[in-house]
Amino acid sequence: MPEAVRCLNEEGSRLFRDYVERVRKGDTETPPWHLLTDEATSAPLDANVLIEVRDFASRVEFGRYLADRFSHVEKRRLSRDAGLWNWLALRYFDQLAPPAASGPRKLLAPGHYVLEGRFAHNRYYRHLVRAAWYALALHGDDGAILLMSAGKPTPGVGQWGEISEQLAGYQDILGSKTALVAAATLFLDSAGATKRGAASPDGPGSVRRLSTVLRQLAMTHDLRTAEPAEVVAMLPDEFEAFRSAPKPAKRRFSVSKLFGGKEARA
Repeated sequence: MPEAVRCLNEEGSRLFRDYVERVRKGDTETPPWHLLTDEATSAPLDANVLIEVRDFASRVEFGRYLADRFSHVEKRRLSRDAGLWNWLALRYFDQLAPPAASGPRKLLAPGHYVLEGRFAHNRYYRHLVRAAWYALALHGDDGAILLMSAGKPTPGVGQWGEISEQLAGYQDILGSKTALVAAATLFLDSAGATKRGAASPDGPGSVRRLSTVLRQLAMTHDLRTAEPAEVVAMLPDEFEAFRSAPKPAKRRFSVSKLFGGKEARA
């Protein structure tokens, strides 16, 4: 049944973080669902948004759903609303960190679930719910590359890998459609999966190396207006294996026609 989205206040966010910390230490208690509706810990969102709690096959599907649900709300305001993302993380906690058959849930670092303090890119980009929304709301299907893991679209919605970290961790890359289309051109295959070696932490031509090279190129080239094909062509020889891979006629995740991407910052 659809329900209205709310926001956790400071007290609600504190109590949610305390719960996350306890679970990371091995606690098996039920999530504090009451925080979602208690007037002492949450408040209505100042926009009419309804969501349903259901399972999602991938982070991409999750991001598409959130982008659609919030499509009528101004993006910049949403992007910086920690209480909103904390409320959504608690509401979808069983998808982000599914209950284990025995023992505690497996959790990432607390910052993937709970945001604190004023907006700061170096903290906010890792929040699992916000990241899924951001990628698809700002870039459409070109943002799917931000939500990929090695070998296949990320199963479930509670994963975070090398591709997400290296592309989302830098604002100049995260906000540039050109950079994301170039990354997708290099690293996604005909099934929309990441190519072998793309997420290697130290391999030549990997996404980590692409992140480094793009930031170097940005010092002398305007990557916001460059054609993605130009960017790919400028990359050093270590990217040749990815650059010269056969290009399939059809992709699962569309990559837009190669055009200069506009920077979209939150």
